[in-house]
Amino acid sequence: MVSLQKYFLEGVCIKRKLGILGIGSLMALLSHAASASCTYSIDSEWAAGFTASINIKNDTSTAINGWSVNWQYSTNRMSSGWNANFSGTNPYSATNLNWNGSIAPGQTVSFGIQGEKNGGSAERPTVSGTGCSGVTSSTQSSVASSVVSSAVRSSVAASSAARSSSSAAVSSVASNACPSQVQNAFQSYAPKIPVAVQAEDFDPAGYSDSSTTNEGGAYRTDTAVDVKSISGGYAVGWMTNGEWLEYTIFVESEGDYDVTIRSGAVGDGRTLKISQCNNTLIESFSVPNVSTWGEFKTWSAGKIHLEAGYQKIRVTVGSTDYLDLDWIYIGNYTGTIDPKSSSSSSTSSSSSRSSSATCASTYTNPLMWEDLSDSEVIRVGDAYYYTASTFHHSPGAPVLRSYDLVNWEYISHSVPALDFDSSYNLNGSRSYVNGIWASSLQYRESNKTFYWMGCMHNKGGGYVFTSTSPEGPWTKNSSQACYYDMGLLVDKDSDKMYVAWGNNSINVAELSSDGLREVRRQEVFKTPSSISGPLEGSRFYKINGNYYIFMTQYANGEYVARSTSGPFGPYEIRPFAVRLPYAGVGSGGSPHQGGIVQTQNGDWYYIAFNDSYPAGRIPVMAPMTWSNGWPSVTLVNGQWGASYPFPNLPCGAGKVKPRNARDNFTSSTLNHAWEWNHNPDNSKWSTGSGLTLRTATVTSDLYAARNTLTHRIEGPRSVATIELDYSAMQNGDVSGLAAFRDSSAWIGVKKSNGSYRVVTTTGASLDSSWNTNSYGSEAASSSISGGKIWLRVDADVRTTSGAGTARFYYSTNGSSFTQLGGTFTMKRDWPFFLGYRFGIFNYATQSLGGSVRVASFDVTKP
Repeated sequence: MVSLQKYFLEGVCIKRKLGILGIGSLMALLSHAASASCTYSIDSEWAAGFTASINIKNDTSTAINGWSVNWQYSTNRMSSGWNANFSGTNPYSATNLNWNGSIAPGQTVSFGIQGEKNGGSAERPTVSGTGCSGVTSSTQSSVASSVVSSAVRSSVAASSAARSSSSAAVSSVASNACPSQVQNAFQSYAPKIPVAVQAEDFDPAGYSDSSTTNEGGAYRTDTAVDVKSISGGYAVGWMTNGEWLEYTIFVESEGDYDVTIRSGAVGDGRTLKISQCNNTLIESFSVPNVSTWGEFKTWSAGKIHLEAGYQKIRVTVGSTDYLDLDWIYIGNYTGTIDPKSSSSSSTSSSSSRSSSATCASTYTNPLMWEDLSDSEVIRVGDAYYYTASTFHHSPGAPVLRSYDLVNWEYISHSVPALDFDSSYNLNGSRSYVNGIWASSLQYRESNKTFYWMGCMHNKGGGYVFTSTSPEGPWTKNSSQACYYDMGLLVDKDSDKMYVAWGNNSINVAELSSDGLREVRRQEVFKTPSSISGPLEGSRFYKINGNYYIFMTQYANGEYVARSTSGPFGPYEIRPFAVRLPYAGVGSGGSPHQGGIVQTQNGDWYYIAFNDSYPAGRIPVMAPMTWSNGWPSVTLVNGQWGASYPFPNLPCGAGKVKPRNARDNFTSSTLNHAWEWNHNPDNSKWSTGSGLTLRTATVTSDLYAARNTLTHRIEGPRSVATIELDYSAMQNGDVSGLAAFRDSSAWIGVKKSNGSYRVVTTTGASLDSSWNTNSYGSEAASSSISGGKIWLRVDADVRTTSGAGTARFYYSTNGSSFTQLGGTFTMKRDWPFFLGYRFGIFNYATQSLGGSVRVASFDVTKP
């Protein structure tokens, strides 16, 4: 008779279907299952509470299908969790969701917990009767304990016998218990030690990575390992908890060998482990700090004993996320060893994530000096998510992530394409300033789903996009209504979903149980006559039983309406942040229109935007407080502050990727900092070996040319440089780099009658109906040859006198640049809404068929 039995081994309850087993089969099963382990880590802690995560690692050779974990606190209590199904009230149980129940060999899944300390400290509890150290507990069944213990003793005894000649500094021994053939090595070549093994030269199947693509976009783009370009070569970047890499090497003579590592990590707590065929060679050792990402240190990790022959070495990241790995040297390293940071110390695999030591004690406004308007900010666990308007750019509605509200990264787009109306294809018609206006992003705990809702302004209707992960993929669901400037609310008490929207007349609708259609609507109030101008830009919240709608009075400030009776009112309206003087740089008026968010420690913040053209509408953040059920912004000397104390959160700088990093376009997909001007013609571009742009439009109009790839300009000043291979252009083709908005200028290459010129063009513009009224005119040019050129735009997007300019340069060798033309003055008015962007373009004026290749895009901050 087959039954479903559970064995709790090293913290994990692994479900296996068992038949009638002899003792030999039972011993084999338990020994195998015992390699599955869990790690309980405290991720953040504050006066009253904490967040923690449990990582479940499959160290077996077969997949685990279904898992369950139990734990119990002494004084702490769990208040919420994510990435698992939870039950119980201390003890607690967590079981897998549909998407994370299967754990492949060597892989890790994790889930999170938020809890209250109840006057104590944050605990690291016993999990399933076993401490997370991986030591077999006496509370397990005697049969299991006996079998596991004997198996462990046998392994240790064999290892001890094999290392009779090793020194005391050697942690363990690699043997040929798991032989690796040379053909398993990268490029079928196993380097012979002593050698520096490059991190990016891992075995073809020798990795476990949490991402699905090479997000570094360099070198080995056919794998999921994040390889990025660095000075002089490549490194594996952003390595996180449980990720590992394997390398086949050849050892000519058995012996003890030094291990030297070159790596980079900002913040304490990063650890690495070196193993061979499940046999630990060097247990968890700490990785030294560097001051900024992109720097590396060379340091000694200890010794290992290796037998002769082919060996497969595994390097595994510990429980604290994010480090960059350059190389591992096995043998007598004769170069310079950097001293470890005095703050680094040996840590166990259950160490907490890095502290805020690498973040300043204050943050400054603007929060991000980029055009990211109409923000909605939410928190899920210890992560914060941010969405913004993108209008006619595709993909739309970017999702940014932060762990401290200050350091942000792009991770996805909620709207993969603007497939709502043919005008978004820029194929004979256009849709400038239409598309995605103020939209809304929320998370629903009951079905673990993110909801994005938006109204395609003027063209396209209303839609809901859903995803079980903020990184996507996102699924398009048609909506029955188009809600102008809406705010979505998930009522956590009833699990009902509502939306507030409107201009002047503010309405509330209740949505169906799936959140995809309307079942009831009602006007809840009109803008009072005492407020000059209509209210719009709704954000909808339920806080302490009351319903709040935050709205902007463009562009003077923010009002808030409160109902103590329910989502349909009645509402009382009060000023919240009206005509506040703003002391921050980039000032262009009063901060307004944004969202509020509560941190896991109970603090509240308001993220608005500031009209700051030519940069656009840039986010600013201030703390806020509550009194008698009404909110107010925390001011500094009567103004929205230029700076505030850093949020009482662990520093997240080491957990996010830079928003403006060099891009060599080696990945098969674009990173999410890029957006096209309208939908692209996907048959006319590709990445992998640079960005190839084949001409997609025959036109003399930059605003009518398809496949212009745009990138936000980060203030106060950014210098963008592209390396352009123009050797495959046809006569009449035009390609280059623009300062792109409704008044544009650019530097680029023109081919005519078989010859090439580098040209600066200024004065391309749109009229008030967004039709082209000027193609621009050449300001300067110079003949070129050779097939390759570097083009540069130096953009100063400050609002101050003398700023708001762009200058254009070129180089034929990549190092010596020549200015071409004069200084372009950027447009500063608001009706186009968007700020200036860098734009990479390629179009034909005679016939299709030509192409260019952009080898790199690089941004520097003078």
